[in-house]
Amino acid sequence: MTAAIALSVAQHQRWRRDIRAEQCRRSFARFFREGWHVIEPTRLRWNWHLQLQCDVAQAFAEGWLVSKGYGTPAMVERQRGYWRLHGREMPDPPPRPPDGAPVDIDMDEVDDAPMHAPLVDKLVVNGGPGTLKSRIWMVYLQAWVWLHVPSAHFVATSGADKNVARDSGHAKALVKSPWYRETFGITWQVGVTAGGDRIDGMERWVNSAGGERMSQPWLAQWTGQRGDFLLGDDPDDAFKVVGTAAREETRGKYDLAIGSRIKLGGVQMMLQQHVHAEDMTTILKLRGVDERDRDAVHRAKFHGGWSIDNRKLWAAFVLPVEFRPKNRCTTPWGFGDPRTELGEVLFPFQWTPEVIAAEKLRLSLYPCGWDGQGNQDPGQSAGGEVKREWWRFCALDGDPPPIRPRPVGCVPRSGDGEQPAVVIKRRKDGKLDLDWLDITVDPKNGSKSKRSSNVGLVVMGGKGNQRFILDDRTARLGFLATVDVLKQMIIDWSPLGLTSVLIEQKAQGTAATESLEREIAAAQLKDAQGRPIVVKIELVEGGSTSFEDRFNAALPSFRAGMVHILDGAGFTEAHIDEVCSVPNGAMDDRADADAQCINHHATGQSAAQQSAAYRNMGAALSGMRL
Repeated sequence: MTAAIALSVAQHQRWRRDIRAEQCRRSFARFFREGWHVIEPTRLRWNWHLQLQCDVAQAFAEGWLVSKGYGTPAMVERQRGYWRLHGREMPDPPPRPPDGAPVDIDMDEVDDAPMHAPLVDKLVVNGGPGTLKSRIWMVYLQAWVWLHVPSAHFVATSGADKNVARDSGHAKALVKSPWYRETFGITWQVGVTAGGDRIDGMERWVNSAGGERMSQPWLAQWTGQRGDFLLGDDPDDAFKVVGTAAREETRGKYDLAIGSRIKLGGVQMMLQQHVHAEDMTTILKLRGVDERDRDAVHRAKFHGGWSIDNRKLWAAFVLPVEFRPKNRCTTPWGFGDPRTELGEVLFPFQWTPEVIAAEKLRLSLYPCGWDGQGNQDPGQSAGGEVKREWWRFCALDGDPPPIRPRPVGCVPRSGDGEQPAVVIKRRKDGKLDLDWLDITVDPKNGSKSKRSSNVGLVVMGGKGNQRFILDDRTARLGFLATVDVLKQMIIDWSPLGLTSVLIEQKAQGTAATESLEREIAAAQLKDAQGRPIVVKIELVEGGSTSFEDRFNAALPSFRAGMVHILDGAGFTEAHIDEVCSVPNGAMDDRADADAQCINHHATGQSAAQQSAAYRNMGAALSGMRL
């Protein structure tokens, strides 16, 4: 009787184990919860945001499994449903490869099976600190995929060397653990190949079923590694990301090396809490998006902005700590942030008002601040000298009312604290009723190199002490393109009373000035009616003074509410974003062009006098002594 009872208990335990194992295979969330204790001794407090992250991770991984023929019938049906959300029928997946065949087997050679790509093969994941992003995506997802395809190859990377070693070690510990091996009946070995060769380092380790994990720091030398899954974590260094060179190095490493470390039909995921308005995942989310379409840019940054038919390359899953309805994210699989109330917190147990207040204080000195690192909204948290509420707005007499809303944080168009736009009247000859109207140019490097900043191209007018920004065609341009855009701006604005073109005195600026003056002198620059245009081209000294001094000298005009920008224009939000990010933002070309024109009309001084004035005003405003 005792033996029979013991056998019954043992059978019951095996049944329970088998049931749990099957539940874990079917649900990545269940797998994560059941296996949490292997890596962490602390209690896991479950919440909807962890369930949502696991659901997104499973949908992403299942897309690859199904596309390779390894999907279960339930997986295939789920993926068909995701495709139908976009009005498409999913192609039939290929037949399951023969047992023991490597993942990258050429199915076309086996049975002429058609190629089948996942619904999403590139995904950005943004979330606040302490949300277990790295554990879910960089550790547990690999172990779950290996339950279905132990021969899958993973390439993992991070901008922090210690995170590379940490996550590689955790993933190895998980798949070697008694819980993993006993629960799922694992027979393959960790650290040895099928032929018995030992490969068990932190940078590279394998299993005997043909699976492999390669782990490299983001800025390491990348040669030879290719994976079915490319997983990246925090590519930008939070301490160096303010510098343009550091951001360009991170981006260049992906474009020239890391981005190609994927096998045919493989998938990529990049994970990051935002640390800058132009950090790596922001750049990825915007790839394939028309930068002139501000609505599309906003959707790409926050909502995902992805559909099967558009040109956007990367889908996005964004999960801020504090909910903002305008930024609510919905993924391509239909999963989305369930919150509805402004300011609703992700996980109240963790993010108490006191904790959030302390985080805001801690991050207040950093460029991206709490809005970036906590709420994944770096564009609104530039931490610059110019405040959004200082901006005023203008309109041209006779133009239709603006459709676009004003940028977030600026004075409203109506309601409490409203500031109607100042209307610039037109004279009888059609010119604007202004004292002056200039094109102001910050030429910078003037090349298309990725290390080159943009060319600042702004139209500004003045009436008394008021300044009006009426056009902005700032872009990354080469020299010839800069001259072409300048000529078109002159043609467009001459009928409205263009008085001067102010160009900063640099090598590119001097060359552009000479080119324009030659065309004007030869009467080659003509308006729409074919009449020669005569306009003053003026070099403005800038090289002998720092940008900081020039910008500080222009600050009083912003602070006093004397700088107006065209209400509802397509460039308005980008212009305000950039100027409000100085000195911590990614670019300063618009700000330099603005400051150049404001300072030029603030004095009637010589270049030498202006240079001294800039230094004195900048020092005074910075609280320094000369």
